[in-house]
Amino acid sequence: GGMIARALFSLPDFDTNTVKTVITVATPHQRPVFYADRYMAAFYDMVNSFWQKRSSTVLDQVVIASLGGGNRDVIVRSDLTSLIGIASYNQSISTTTTAVPQTWLTIDHLCIVWCKELILAIVRALYDMVEADGQISSSSRMRRDILAHHLLKHNGFRNYPYKLKDPHPTVDQGRPVSICISRIWSTASLGKKVVKDRLLVMTKSRARSWILACNSTDLHQCKSPSDISDQAQIIPHPMGNLQLLDLHIITDLLQVSHIMLSKATHEPVFTEFYRREVKTKPLRLPSIVGFTVVDNDHVDDQYVLHYSLPEMQQIWEAYYVQVNSTEICLRRHTTIQYHVPWFNEDVFRYARPQDGGKLNFSIYMQTPRPNSNKYNNQSVRLTIWTTNAKCRYRIIIATDYSRLLGQIIRYYTIYLPGWTMAIIILLTFNLVKNVNARDSEIKDNTELSDINQSPPITLEQQPSDPLWMRTLLNQELDRRWKFSASLASFSYLMRFIKIIIARILLFNNIDKFNAAYVQMAIFNDPAA
Repeated sequence: GGMIARALFSLPDFDTNTVKTVITVATPHQRPVFYADRYMAAFYDMVNSFWQKRSSTVLDQVVIASLGGGNRDVIVRSDLTSLIGIASYNQSISTTTTAVPQTWLTIDHLCIVWCKELILAIVRALYDMVEADGQISSSSRMRRDILAHHLLKHNGFRNYPYKLKDPHPTVDQGRPVSICISRIWSTASLGKKVVKDRLLVMTKSRARSWILACNSTDLHQCKSPSDISDQAQIIPHPMGNLQLLDLHIITDLLQVSHIMLSKATHEPVFTEFYRREVKTKPLRLPSIVGFTVVDNDHVDDQYVLHYSLPEMQQIWEAYYVQVNSTEICLRRHTTIQYHVPWFNEDVFRYARPQDGGKLNFSIYMQTPRPNSNKYNNQSVRLTIWTTNAKCRYRIIIATDYSRLLGQIIRYYTIYLPGWTMAIIILLTFNLVKNVNARDSEIKDNTELSDINQSPPITLEQQPSDPLWMRTLLNQELDRRWKFSASLASFSYLMRFIKIIIARILLFNNIDKFNAAYVQMAIFNDPAA
């Protein structure tokens, strides 16, 4: 359906002014799931080339959004729903349902058309596009901003901010909360000056215009405040949605001296200055049979923890992540975000009541890393957001064998029919070639025998013929070598399966192993 909607614009008699906004769900825009015939391939080439060439002319007022279902959609993969390379960035939005605010779910191919959380987000976006005259906005930039607000970055309110923004916010002078930008601009650490260029502000408040930017020499006054709460975004949290404001001080707060809270909010506010390059800790991924353990016991109090995964490069990679902490920290204070920088496929995780002091989930990519220098210095990232700076976490990462096999099947099974046919054709070609060569050799031997007027030489007549003896010897050696190779391969396979089983048993009992290790350390400690 989505491809038919895009193909309408390529018809010579179609008036492009009649359609200004296109929203597709679970549509394979990049290429079909399976090339049934050459007509389908030609259709996709024609439609995609038309959109690539006419984006700045005929389609300059058309805004298109594409939504993928994530991992549960086993029919259409999320990377096929991307509009990257088809429509320009200023006129398109590509995302998955796991990253859509207030949806945050992976949806299968059928359920995606009636999922209430997703339908509400789309309907609210269409409602916000309607202007005072009852018509859809003619501004393509406005329509894209509205779609981005509801499908990419949501500040927690149903309507687009420009409609219901408080024109006269007031500062709550009774609350002694003032975030000074200039005083916490830099700090000394280990004799070096570390510049902190980002400000993190979090709150559970549902109020509008809850945080204000000021520019004054008096840090306790704010005569003409400006509302910056529309730059926040919401993330899921065990105790309700959390409003998160992550600003770059140089670009976003250049003319700001301090930040204060408005009278609209009465919830606690958590703030922290940090530098992402210093704060981000790279994680080394485990081998096929190992696991990685990371602790943050030796860091200062902080509300955000960044972990990068630079070794995660291939689409078939999948890892099992276990986050351990106290039950109170996980159930009341912690949200984990899995972020892929080259596509909007963020996944949020938080503990449920039955999880106890553990949070288990799998990480894997939905979209392969693009062949572009733009993302050379960027990598997959895990972020832990917490509303309790005293919480400490232990992260255990191991290879997820079931997901790894699923990724291989999901992304490479489609090539199996083509590879199978290619192998069959090559085998047939070699078989025919060998038969023709043998027939030619027999014909030459027959002609040579007729010239010499002697009967043909056979194996029974000439058992000591060196040519036939060498042929039989080579065939026997080849048969025995293949048999030995098969035995060796089977032996290595069984050994690999034993290692995997032992590795799974070890990881499942990692908690018992840690407890035994702690008991052993206490027993061997004379002071204990």
